[in-house]
Amino acid sequence: DYAAEVARRFGSRAASIATHNEPWVIAILGHQAGTFAPGLKSQKAAMQVSHHLMLSHGIALQALRGQRCAAPLGIVLNQAPTHAVTDSPEDLAKARLDDGLTIRWYMDALLRGSYPEDVLEFLGEDAPRVAPGDMATIRQPLDFVGINYYTRNVSGTGAPLGPVESGKEVTDMGWEVFPAGMTELLLRLQSDYRLPPIHVTENGAAYRDRLVGGRVADVDRIRYLQSHIAAMADALEGGVDVRGYFVWSLLDNFEWADGYSKRFGLVFVDYDTQQRTLKDSALWYRQFCSRAGASGPWRRASGDGVRP
Repeated sequence: DYAAEVARRFGSRAASIATHNEPWVIAILGHQAGTFAPGLKSQKAAMQVSHHLMLSHGIALQALRGQRCAAPLGIVLNQAPTHAVTDSPEDLAKARLDDGLTIRWYMDALLRGSYPEDVLEFLGEDAPRVAPGDMATIRQPLDFVGINYYTRNVSGTGAPLGPVESGKEVTDMGWEVFPAGMTELLLRLQSDYRLPPIHVTENGAAYRDRLVGGRVADVDRIRYLQSHIAAMADALEGGVDVRGYFVWSLLDNFEWADGYSKRFGLVFVDYDTQQRTLKDSALWYRQFCSRAGASGPWRRASGDGVRP
């Protein structure tokens, strides 16, 4: 009902509509890890929630199209390549399983109409209940898929998903700065699936920004954005149909369970006064986008290591 009403009111005016943002986060971090609401710690519940999120995605697309929605329709997924912490058979097998739980679980359902067999075997009794017709409902035509990319995953039998090797550059979230992972991810998706157009719907970094003399000199964020836009351009040159790129985020914001303690924005927000200040990254990005708009197709740009 909600999707149909969105289509009726906004379908002719919206540039695009996504049914869900980051279903993995909602299902796993909310229902298995317990770090986000509702704070459950049940793999069985998490996997049933993930299935219901995917099923509601399909039902929502049917409702949107039933209202003759003119906007392009899709879904947004947080994804990252998973690398084994060592080359041992055990760690390689664990990385393959984690890849199945984070990427193939969602992409297979959306684009193939099935869940990966190795993941279903691993889940056993914790696998979701799937009613007849569910997978056909999930596998609706997609006008686009949004990909949120921040870092890679590192997986092994002796460590949780996502540890970072010592000495690696990390953001204020503790996430490794790994731009090559974006290229790897997009090329892999292009190779494994018949993809619709891709939008990089979130990419950015949290740093401990400070307002000094009316300026926020966030040079680390500028380097992060430069390297990741260049990595996306490499995927474009490799044949991936990337139609858009969005920095996360415009403003410093309330960031899940971290509240206001992490700053991702291009614009610094003084939470006491609500004063907004453009960070150096905002000034750089404005200049970059202006140059990109003037230069037309993506190409290498001199001096900054990115392609407008």
